[in-house]
Amino acid sequence: MSKKLIILIGKCAVGKSEVDKRLGELGFNRCISHTTRPARRSEQNDVDYHFIRAEQYDDMHDQFLETTDYIINRNQWKYGLHKDSIKEGYNVVVVNTGGLMQILEAKPDDVEIFVIWLKAPLATTIVRFLTREGDTLGIRSNLIDRLIRDSRDFDNKLESKLCQYEKKGILTYWMTIDNSTDIDYRLDFIADYIIDLLGEFE
Repeated sequence: MSKKLIILIGKCAVGKSEVDKRLGELGFNRCISHTTRPARRSEQNDVDYHFIRAEQYDDMHDQFLETTDYIINRNQWKYGLHKDSIKEGYNVVVVNTGGLMQILEAKPDDVEIFVIWLKAPLATTIVRFLTREGDTLGIRSNLIDRLIRDSRDFDNKLESKLCQYEKKGILTYWMTIDNSTDIDYRLDFIADYIIDLLGEFE
């Protein structure tokens, strides 16, 4: 069986992690990134991320397919996707736009890539972010920083770059997540769409 990689991208708090987990429940191999940041209250080691020390990350740096750094509240957190995380069959991974471009540039010959760009109304993402992180002055400041970065990263230039990759056979699909309160319905709809999409290329 060939390797197929679904890359989930989107602005903060649009539901990327939830879609990733739902696809994992349906049999997809979740390509879990390594990170040096501490786990959130709801996260589990080796389920959401491989949480490692900065020294371990530096030792593994050459083994990553893509790497990303974030500075949050004056702390630098590093992320990396290990090259061996992509297995035979269906795979799914969540990355930011920088990580996406690194993967597309370094695309292994034996991996077929599909990009799913998730979108959601701004009000929905704000509520989701504050519910997930907590509603404090510091968190709101962090949210503003994320929204500013997202407006820069997810622009027309990114769409243009992805259109260029379509000429190389790497297709991008856009999906809008509405503000329905029935998250299970939304996740099932998106997961079914992705599975149907992959079926078209069998």
